[in-house]
Amino acid sequence: MRAATITGDDAWLAGVERSVTWLLGDNDARVPLLDERTGGCSDGLTSDGRSRNQGARSTVAMIAVLQQGHRMAASRPRAPGDRNDSTPGKAAST
Repeated sequence: MRAATITGDDAWLAGVERSVTWLLGDNDARVPLLDERTGGCSDGLTSDGRSRNQGARSTVAMIAVLQQGHRMAASRPRAPGDRNDSTPGKAAST
């Protein structure tokens, strides 16, 4: 978000949203890299789905991306009465 603020280029925000959705399953394998059981992030995709390896760098990078996505969602104006969680990549709650 800082890069978008400094440069005035909203493409940075689109990149964050694209990264969030990719980590949560909008990728070639259609599999989330976030492992909800462990809280870790797989290191990548294989022909069989996500890698079983969950390195610290991947997990820390995922946390940083998800935090930025959360900040973006929190800073968006909401319509009156809108109670849905608008985190990018997350389905709206009902």
